[in-house]
Formats: sequence, C-alpha cells, structure tokens
Amino acid sequence: KILIDPKKADSRYLNNLGLNGITQLIQESAIEVIYPNGEQKMEPITITTIDSPLILMKDIDGNPISLPENGILMTRKLCKTLGIDKGDSIQIKRTGEDYVPVQIIQVPYMASGQGIYVSDSYWKSLGEKFSPTAILIQWHGPLDQRFLQSDVVTDSATRESQHEGLSSSMGVINFAVVALIVMGASLAFVVLYNTGILNFVERIRDLATFRVLGFHHREIRNLVLVENYFSILLGTILGIPIGRFISWLIASSLDERMDLLGNITLPNVLIATAMTIFFAWITNSSIARKMKQLEMLEALKSVE
Repeated sequence: KILIDPKKADSRYLNNLGLNGITQLIQESAIEVIYPNGEQKMEPITITTIDSPLILMKDIDGNPISLPENGILMTRKLCKTLGIDKGDSIQIKRTGEDYVPVQIIQVPYMASGQGIYVSDSYWKSLGEKFSPTAILIQWHGPLDQRFLQSDVVTDSATRESQHEGLSSSMGVINFAVVALIVMGASLAFVVLYNTGILNFVERIRDLATFRVLGFHHREIRNLVLVENYFSILLGTILGIPIGRFISWLIASSLDERMDLLGNITLPNVLIATAMTIFFAWITNSSIARKMKQLEMLEALKSVE
C-alpha cells in the first residue's frame, strides 16, 4: 500500500505511471452520515475503482461481493451496530451543505476496516471528485524505488511488513490465550478432584454400610466412579452450548472496528472433552486408591 499526496497527483497521473504490477487506486476519508433513526456520525469511507482487483469482499457466508454501480456497501459490523441492513437507505453529506440519500446494496463481512465502500463511478455521479489517497499494488518484479522515493509518495508499507506487525500483535494475544487455557485447565482439574474427593469423604459411612451388607469392593468402587463419570458427562453436554454462547458474546462485544466470529469447531470440542475425561480419570484413579486403602468396617465404627 502506497500513500499518495492527492494535491500532487490525480487519478489520471497515477493511471499513466505504468507501474510494473496490478494496481488499484483508492480514496480513504471520512464522511458525515445521517442514519434512519436520525443519528449523525462520521464514518470512514473508501472509494475505489469498480473492478477492484485487489480488494476482495465477501458476505458472511463467503459469497463474493462486487462494488455496485448504484449504491454503497456497508460492512456487517457497522450495520449491526446501527441496526440497519441491506436495502436500507442512509444520507451522506456531500462537499457542499446538502445531503444525498444512498442505498445499502450489499453487506460485506470484514474482520477489520469497518466502514462504507463506494465505486468511483457512483461517487462521481453524486457530484463528488475521485481524489486517490493511496495505491494498492501487487508488484510483478522489483519495487520501483524511483517512484517510491518521489515527492508524490508520503508513505508505503509492504505486505510482509504488515504481516510482521500483525504477527507481533498476535503473538501477545496468543500468549494470553495459552495462559487462559492453562489456567482454565488447572481450575477444571482442581474442581473435579476436590468434588470427587469430597463426594467420597461424605459418603464413607454409606460405602461402609454397603461393605457390611456383603457388596464387593469392586461393586462399591464402580458405584462411586460411575456416578463421577455421569456427572462429568452431564457437565460436558451442558458446557458445550454455554461455551458457544460465551464465545459469541465475547466476539459481539468487541470494539466497533473489529468484527470477529466466535468459531468453536468440532476438534475444539473434542480436545476439551478429552482433557475433561483425562482429568476425571486421574481423579477416579486417586479415589479408587483411597477406597482400596480404607478399612470400611473401621470407618463405620469411627462414624458411630
């Protein structure tokens, strides 16, 4: 992405540069908008060529979306925040003092870069001027250093540098996520272990009574362990929809500039379930050892 000084280069000049690569001119700015509920806000707007070879937009289902010849695109998060949808109309303020109504033709999904997207031809039909502020380019060879160092260019960023910056930011987030997973797993283990041990301790008298009545050690052990596994199974079944809801709640409460989806896949569920079963196995193994070491008759006498 190459930032351009619009005062030193217009779209005709930029189109005639003959840069070695696929290029796309864009104009990024902010515009005053009046929504159907009467709310007035400044929103980011991006004007670009209608063919848009480098900005590929899709809806929430992954279907490709093209810039309309008449009307605008408004990102899903922005529409959701303002309570509007495809087919609704808003008013945007032109360079003069008047407002013009425009219709939302499609609602693209974008994780970042929320705002309004308009084709240059439709922008011109509203009486506005297309003044590019940046060039997106996919180079077919070495970078054109002569152009990059000219006074027309104010700044530039390669895809690699943007990827490195994103990776650096994601590294911190990933560390926090791993820490949360470890702490959550530790908490789950402590809860399962303490609950299992507490259940066993509170039922020592009942278990001792079963032993006196002639039940075998294996039968008593299976009774306790099966109850623990049943409780864990019930908790897992109830925890899956609750976890999905919490994931959706966190994703929907993010900043207006971000639109992330809570995506809990089958492998995620299977891994979490396997960890829970593993912790339950450790807990039950510990309880089984304690039951084997415990003298049931002595336990019954101590209670009485």
